[in-house]
Amino acid sequence: MGKEYPSAKFYVGEDPGSPILGTNVLRELAEHVFSGKRLDAFPSGHALHVGALGSAATVLAPAKRNLVWTVGAGLVATRIILLAHWASDVVAGLAIGALTERLLRFWTGYGSRPRKRPGVLSADQG
Repeated sequence: MGKEYPSAKFYVGEDPGSPILGTNVLRELAEHVFSGKRLDAFPSGHALHVGALGSAATVLAPAKRNLVWTVGAGLVATRIILLAHWASDVVAGLAIGALTERLLRFWTGYGSRPRKRPGVLSADQG
């Protein structure tokens, strides 16, 4: 009937004229895109960006900060669900992103000064 590729969890027909996107495309996906090999591990770039954005969002109001982390958690979860990365790859990406943002924050001073809102007078101005 077809050949099963365990890492991708779907069947690919043996017929070269298979209507399912063509067997060669699916075979390539099953063999190269999905992780699962013991030595295929590298930090997730998606998680790296989410870690940096989430770390930067800590200066936002709680509702906005929680929204950033919720959307980010959904995004990085897809990396594991789609078998693109091991869970440890995602955790490493999050850590590298957050650490990078914190180092840049130290260098730039982001978040250390009170934010000025346009059209609002501060206590000493008014």
